[in-house]
Amino acid sequence: MTHPTRVLVVDDEPAIHRFLSPVLVANDYEVLKAEKGSDALRCIASETPDLVILDLGLPDMDGKDVITQVREWSDIPIIVLSAQDREAEKVAALDRGADDFVNKPFGVGELMARLRTALRHRMQRQGETGRQRRRPGDRCPAAAGDVAGHRGEPEPEGVRAPGLPGPSCREGGDPSADPDRRVGTGPRA
Repeated sequence: MTHPTRVLVVDDEPAIHRFLSPVLVANDYEVLKAEKGSDALRCIASETPDLVILDLGLPDMDGKDVITQVREWSDIPIIVLSAQDREAEKVAALDRGADDFVNKPFGVGELMARLRTALRHRMQRQGETGRQRRRPGDRCPAAAGDVAGHRGEPEPEGVRAPGLPGPSCREGGDPSADPDRRVGTGPRA
C-alpha cells in the first residue's frame, strides 16, 4: 500500500495555508502545517514529511535557522517560499541547505514543478547511496530509518517530539483550487 507524499508547509500567513493546502491535496499530497519555526522542527522530527515548503519570515525564528538545524540531521528537500527578494537572502538560504527558492508572489504551476523536481532529486540521491528508492507517493516504512524520516532513531539534539500538537501539524483542503492563481501578493501581516 502506498501513502501520499507528505508536504509540510511552514508559513505564518493564513492565506498561504488556505491557498496551498487545497492545491497540494488536489495533486495527491498529504499536507502538514506549521506557523512557527519551532513547530516546524517538531513536525519534521515526528511526522517525517517528504518535503518542506518554508517561509523565511517566521514569528519565532528566522527560516534560515530552521534550515541550518534541519540540515544537522536530515536531507529532506526544503523549498523556500518567501517575500525576501534580496539576492543575499536567497544565497544565504541556499548556502545553509535549502534546495530551491521561490519568491512570493508565485505561480502554482512553477511551485508544483519545483516540488516534483526536489522530490525526484531526492529519490535519485537515495538510489545512488543504496537506500531503497521510492516512487512519488511512497513512504519508507518506519523501520527503514529513512534519513528524512528518522523514526526508529534517537531524536536529534534539541528537537523533541513529545508534546507535538499532531492535529495542528496536519491539514486538509478543498481540491477545487485554481492551479493557475498567483498568491502571496497581499500585505504582510
